[in-house]
Amino acid sequence: MSSERIVTNPKSIADIIEVFLRAGVDTIMRPHTKTCIREAIKEAEQRVGTKMIVVSTPSFPTTAKTLADGFDLSECEKILDGEVAKGVSVCMLHTDTTDVMIDKCRRELRQMDVLCELIRDRGMIPGLSTHVPDTEKLHRSAYQDALGKLGIQMSDEEGGAGVLPGPRHLGLNSRRKH
Repeated sequence: MSSERIVTNPKSIADIIEVFLRAGVDTIMRPHTKTCIREAIKEAEQRVGTKMIVVSTPSFPTTAKTLADGFDLSECEKILDGEVAKGVSVCMLHTDTTDVMIDKCRRELRQMDVLCELIRDRGMIPGLSTHVPDTEKLHRSAYQDALGKLGIQMSDEEGGAGVLPGPRHLGLNSRRKH
């Protein structure tokens, strides 16, 4: 079977996900592209009887005015409604959104509280994916950053610690049944 048939076939992907679910791995990072992954996740969940935690890192449109004026909320709502439809549990704003919104003078991420609230309103857990986690002022449940083999944060030059909490730390039960 060609690789194209494998990655576009929900049954083949469900077979792989099932192996991980049976081994106790119940969290998956969802790709941004249009795929059959949602169907594959549902099939694997039904086979095993365990619900998966789906993590996604969507991007939101920004312009030169977004830092001061905020996001186009109607566009953000459409994107987030799409994430809900994909079964996302943890919605972490992508680095191409978070990193351009950094106000280095104030050491804060601007306009993110609004997006985090929209995420919460849809029943998802908000988080940030960033390559420059140099602020602690934003209320979020998690942030994602590059870690080395030993779990040491690689991109923070000031030596802070970057952590992506596991499902239990986010208030999710990692072995929950349907």
